[in-house]
Amino acid sequence: MRIKLGIPLTVSEVRFAILGEDVSDTRTITHISTSSETSMRGDLFFALKGKFRDGETFVRDAKSRGALTVSAIDGDIICTSTISALLSLAKYYKSKLKSLRKTVAITGSVGKTTTKEFTFELLSDSFRVHKNQGNYNNDIGLPLSILSAPKDTEVLLLEMGMNHPGEIARLTECAEPDIAVITNIGTAHIGNLGSREKIAEAKLEIISGGARLIAPYGEPLLSEYTDTSFSAADSSADVCVTRELSELTVYREGKKELSASFSPLGPQFVSCLAAATAVAAELSVSGEKIAHGIERIKGSSTRISIMKLGELTVVEDCYNASLESFIADFKLLDELSPTSKSAMIGTIMELGELSVSIHYALGCEAARAGLDRLYLIGEMSSHVKRGAMRFGMKENSIFTAATHSDAAKAVRKNYVPGEALLIKGSRAAMMEKAVSYLKNEFT
Repeated sequence: MRIKLGIPLTVSEVRFAILGEDVSDTRTITHISTSSETSMRGDLFFALKGKFRDGETFVRDAKSRGALTVSAIDGDIICTSTISALLSLAKYYKSKLKSLRKTVAITGSVGKTTTKEFTFELLSDSFRVHKNQGNYNNDIGLPLSILSAPKDTEVLLLEMGMNHPGEIARLTECAEPDIAVITNIGTAHIGNLGSREKIAEAKLEIISGGARLIAPYGEPLLSEYTDTSFSAADSSADVCVTRELSELTVYREGKKELSASFSPLGPQFVSCLAAATAVAAELSVSGEKIAHGIERIKGSSTRISIMKLGELTVVEDCYNASLESFIADFKLLDELSPTSKSAMIGTIMELGELSVSIHYALGCEAARAGLDRLYLIGEMSSHVKRGAMRFGMKENSIFTAATHSDAAKAVRKNYVPGEALLIKGSRAAMMEKAVSYLKNEFT
């Protein structure tokens, strides 16, 4: 990866930011690189250790291409941790953004990226906003996002992800947010953290620097810390957004403020929008500009893709999964088909010792949601099936498949015209393969 700095830095500034050294070196750094293959003169190459490659082995190559290098072993700048060095440099760089008014950080078990994208739309009429691209939300992606912020940035909008305690605290130390959003406390990564209470503790690291917290109304694990609450149903929240067909109504402190049209389907997106609206309200964005921002939001702003394969409507949500996001997608199926609903379900990862119970609960929720058929893939299939049958699904409506191709064939054989089918699982379940096979079945 190679990113252009919004503001070039001198080597003196880099050494001060990373090592605290006060030296005179006027050479200019214009780009940050994490790949030696793209490095060149004027770049600062960070030897980062990844899942498959150790950047330390490419330091010499980066030097031969003219880049200055940051390394724990053999760089022009030698440090204890190259990731810590990258975070320190980003923190220093942020201090150079003289037009910056506010930094907004967003985390949560579900809906981080969608909330970030919606917030961007609501703020863009009022501020010059810079956001991290895609899900660049870890201890590499977040500092690189800050370092690429243009000189005239007024609002820095950052998503923060985590798998373990302490990770958000590290990102918060770098980004120093003024406003923090926690979209929800769910069960994602519960295998690493152990309980919802521990997940909440980890998410609350986002306010360790004193940021104002925007959080869901009525969430007992967060209510003590919440400055502004949001809801997609309860007008007692500080900001409430409700939906009737494609028309949204925004309430602030119980009073109707505005109405606007909103295209993305699914109740989970109304909650994301409520959080985004709360951010806009904190930044004193006018109701008129909030309404304009809402009406700009399209279905493409979400990670869900809805397609037609003949008389079958397919909801593709293969990026990630949790029990809570499955439940939200089951409700989305209600909006797409009044006649028949089904789901192809892959494994939810990182649940640890709770994996069996959560997959059993997933089956229960699928049956409660009135799904007509289930197509199951993965090692947890039997537990999903057991939960679904516990709440009334017939065994002959549940199909267990060994492969994505087999699951697609089962759908082709058993669907009914007008049906809406959800395809969903964690990234490692690679459910997009099933989508591809299903397209072939219907071609």
